[in-house]
Amino acid sequence: MRTAWTDSWRTVCQRHDLPLVKVPAIGWRWGDLTPTRRRVHAGLMHLPGALVPRLRRGWSELPLAIRRGAYALEIALLEAWAEQCAMGHPDAGEAVPGSRLRVWQDLLTLCSVSWGPLTEASLAGAALPARWVDRSAFLRVPRVAPLSPSTPAQLWRHWEDPAERRTLLLCVGDAVLGLSSERATQQHERRRPWGWPAVLPHLPETAMRWVLDRSEAWPVVFRYEAQNWLRIRKRTRVR
Repeated sequence: MRTAWTDSWRTVCQRHDLPLVKVPAIGWRWGDLTPTRRRVHAGLMHLPGALVPRLRRGWSELPLAIRRGAYALEIALLEAWAEQCAMGHPDAGEAVPGSRLRVWQDLLTLCSVSWGPLTEASLAGAALPARWVDRSAFLRVPRVAPLSPSTPAQLWRHWEDPAERRTLLLCVGDAVLGLSSERATQQHERRRPWGWPAVLPHLPETAMRWVLDRSEAWPVVFRYEAQNWLRIRKRTRVR
């Protein structure tokens, strides 16, 4: 079961339905910690189960759509990888034109690289209300990648923290599945939109043109979606 945690897109444990968290390891950074933090981390490594109740409480405080979405999106991404392998490309270097993995790859790149000289945070940060991120240890706005990676696996390896991967997965995955458009079930979810529609107004012109160009190699349904994103962006553009 633990080998599944090494899959680059995993951010939730399938068996326990709990978010994966970054566990401190003994290494060169260990010496930078205070003695108190070292004792806490050492205890966690010896008794990891002691942290589970706190993780469950914190995870349950996030909106239900986020908790369900994180798991559903991992399944969708896994299916896209399986489709890639079935098409005779198991190494999944450059995703095959017309495959769903190509959509994931391009959108991950879109939200991973810098589109301006001062960009420090990923566009995925606009997908979630700040209060969801600030109050949770399970969501974190990823920094932009220093270079433009060429494969999905390389993109994911840039973020060591599952909380950063989770935010990126929710953002890009919502563009693919449209979970944020489903009916809200909790009051605080209705107060503010989240997901891909919240990102579109922040897309720079160069980024939007790049997406439209890349969408020519997407499945037909996603090519139509890209044109719809352009219309939404024009209506809601942040100035």
